[in-house]
This record gives sequence, C-alpha cells and structure tokens, in this order.
Amino acid sequence: MKIDMKRLENLSKIELEDKERLIFIKEMEIIIQWVEEIEKVSEENISYKLGLTPLRDDSIKESDIKRAFFLKNSPKSDDEFIIVNEVIKK
Repeated sequence: MKIDMKRLENLSKIELEDKERLIFIKEMEIIIQWVEEIEKVSEENISYKLGLTPLRDDSIKESDIKRAFFLKNSPKSDDEFIIVNEVIKK
C-alpha cells in the first residue's frame, strides 16, 4: 500500500522534513502490515468480539433510602423531585 504523505501531512496539519518523512513512512508501513495480519485472523472461534461486552438486564431495585430522605435534605425540592439550577441554556 502506498502512503500519500502529502495528504497525511495536510490532514494532520503537520509539516515533516525529508528525514522525518522517511521514518514516518517506515513506521506506517509496519502498522499497515500489522493490520493486514489481524485481518487474516478468523473470528469463528471467538465467543465475543472485542469491544462488545454482554449486556446486563436493566431492572429497578428498591432502595433502603427513601425518596423523602433525599427531598428533605436537598436545597430545593417539590413533592417528587429535587430542583436544580438550569445547566444548559435554551
């Protein structure tokens, strides 16, 4: 795979000297070879894919701490909710 260094430099907003450019190209070629090796690996025997963890079931659980406790101890509240200052302006 040919690496278009001028394009990479432009996209990343950097300027490399010729010596740096040659080093960078060699490093990129090594990275590309690693990626090509990874692409050859079979996923058939993998029980889950990287980055995807099994999801848990969401469930509502009763708490020992009652709502009245939080409402009583908050600076502002109404009968059901704690009132907070506006965070995002409309």
